[in-house]
Amino acid sequence: MGMQKLPVLGTFIANQVPVPGQTGPNYSTGVITDPAANRVTISRFKLTVATSIVVTTGIAVVTCANHLNTKIGQQVTFSGGTGAAGLLLNNQTWTISSITSSSVYSFPCNLPDGSITGTIVQEPVFTLPAGFILCTMDANANVEMCVDNTYNSPTGYSVAGVATAQVITPAGLVSWQILITGNATPVVGLVVSDGFATRIRCMGTTASSYFSVVA
Repeated sequence: MGMQKLPVLGTFIANQVPVPGQTGPNYSTGVITDPAANRVTISRFKLTVATSIVVTTGIAVVTCANHLNTKIGQQVTFSGGTGAAGLLLNNQTWTISSITSSSVYSFPCNLPDGSITGTIVQEPVFTLPAGFILCTMDANANVEMCVDNTYNSPTGYSVAGVATAQVITPAGLVSWQILITGNATPVVGLVVSDGFATRIRCMGTTASSYFSVVA
């Protein structure tokens, strides 16, 4: 005799999904942000890094007028960096390890020492949890997938064991493919994440985007 497994009402969307940098204590107030009940709101946006990014012995220190990062573990990427170190800075996902003030934060890396040049733009990113994700993207964000397995390399180069043929031109630089392009008329889509290589990239205005994890 067999028994068919039936879905339980109310469990289609996972509740209390922790998102790195989205939950936890605020660096300056200590106030703890709990995981969202069922839908994570992404209201952050891109900012010009008006001052500098300086790398010293494996630590990059970012200084800008107001970076808007509030929790250790939040993630950022950049565009507009030039020079050898700047090109490696661009597009990579960096995880914030220290927030000194509202204008200064830092993250570990393996980039050459020195100042990053160029007109650098800071873009908050969120690595999506493992699972099927329902995304509603407004004008402030895209959903991206890393297509060359370099998402966790501290230099932007391919990880050990990845064949050279898998590395996208220009050789060694991280490559992300847009899965959902945000729009002022929100775009809805379902994406799959392994918990590492799919992210939301805040590349636009101050609108809000959302995602939920399918249980």
